[in-house]
Amino acid sequence: MKISVQYIIIVCLSIFTFSSCEKTIDRPDQWPDWPNISQPKIENAKLTGPNNESSINAGQSFKFTAYISDIYNDLVSMDLTISINNRIVFQEEVPLTGKEADVHIQGHLPFIANFTGPAVPVVKLTAINNEVGGKTEMILPEEDNITVNRPQTPDKLYVVDNLGQVFELFPIEGLEHDFITNDDLSDFGQSFKIAEKLSGGNKIDYTGTVWGTKDGEIISIGDESGSPILVSSSEKVKKIAFNTYSFIVSGAAPAIIIDKGDFIVSTYEGYKSLNLSLSKGDELEFVGFGDDVSGILRPDFFINISENKANFDGQAGEYTLHYNESNGFVYIENPAKTFPDALWMDGTGLGFPQPPYIATSGWGWDKPTDYIFCKKTAEGVFEAVIYISPGFGFKFFTRKGWESSEYPEYKAHNFTVTPSELIQPHKWTPETWDGNGDLTPGSAFTPGVYKIEINVNEGTNTIKLIAFN
Repeated sequence: MKISVQYIIIVCLSIFTFSSCEKTIDRPDQWPDWPNISQPKIENAKLTGPNNESSINAGQSFKFTAYISDIYNDLVSMDLTISINNRIVFQEEVPLTGKEADVHIQGHLPFIANFTGPAVPVVKLTAINNEVGGKTEMILPEEDNITVNRPQTPDKLYVVDNLGQVFELFPIEGLEHDFITNDDLSDFGQSFKIAEKLSGGNKIDYTGTVWGTKDGEIISIGDESGSPILVSSSEKVKKIAFNTYSFIVSGAAPAIIIDKGDFIVSTYEGYKSLNLSLSKGDELEFVGFGDDVSGILRPDFFINISENKANFDGQAGEYTLHYNESNGFVYIENPAKTFPDALWMDGTGLGFPQPPYIATSGWGWDKPTDYIFCKKTAEGVFEAVIYISPGFGFKFFTRKGWESSEYPEYKAHNFTVTPSELIQPHKWTPETWDGNGDLTPGSAFTPGVYKIEINVNEGTNTIKLIAFN
């Protein structure tokens, strides 16, 4: 075998070079310990009643237990988040140390407005260790979860003001959830709570349902630390009325007068408009619209409608009411609101949810009959009550207007849509090159008034259609 002189020279030079470099390497006395990548392990997680019950009423306490461990890295924390009706009702972060921990959390699961029950809450667990990326997330399986029921509506309730005075709330005949006082309230205090039970004559018994406020919203509270409901009227309180489904209180603030004569000529032809500030629960009195406004208002934004009065059931903010001089309907919107504070619907086959039930929308933003302003019910959750006709097709928009890079539209096929026999996403297909992301009728769809619920929270993304009675 012949070996060229050049080959021998290259090999020798390579050996020499390697030997020379090897002598210049600065070897550390000890190589550093590389971290072991790991994620915490969540085991035996369970949500129960305080005595291990599998079912409790909303407004009662609960118990959560879990075992958290990590083979290689120390634990830092575990976060427990409980949601009902797409709303976070409990959240607590527990600091952890070491490589294993038994977690025990006790808390109050509040009774929230518009809760029907029974429902299994969504329980999200997040465990974190002390290394980058060392996080484990899980949703508690239903078999380890609890069922939450709606408490039975009591025969009588009590209003207890900040002066310690007690006034009874009696059921209103013919109404399932409504109560009202019959007493003289001329000496009523500046704040109050509503209780199902009393102890010792005039003390609130927190073993029953008690309503107060949290973050400005009326909700059930578990103990004396809960904030009361404030009286915002400068005049003497004449009555207190309370609805145990919507949690709306009437009488603690003066009614807002919505006078047809205060509406001015609108930028929309054939409409008159009024701008005003509204808060959830506001009592509204409509003047000049006739003796019964139940047939001219949207039933998602206006509830407890009786004769010419109603309560507002939307988020606090600035709104515009548009009165249509032809059909008599009152449309509501906040034209400046964008996502995440608002969501808009546009398309065909949609109409006002009142007789004579006519579809008026038509892929435009030129007048209130063209589009639907959705009501925000929680972070990332919206709803609208609308009339839907056969052959409908519509999308959701993050602003009042067409899609842009700043305000994209929501493609229907990015959602889980139910029930599929009533509504379905129109998906793009390469065969037809047709698929604009609209929501379209399912095989069993029939025209009528529906409530559509939209959840755009990350990892949820659901659209649900519910027949509205």
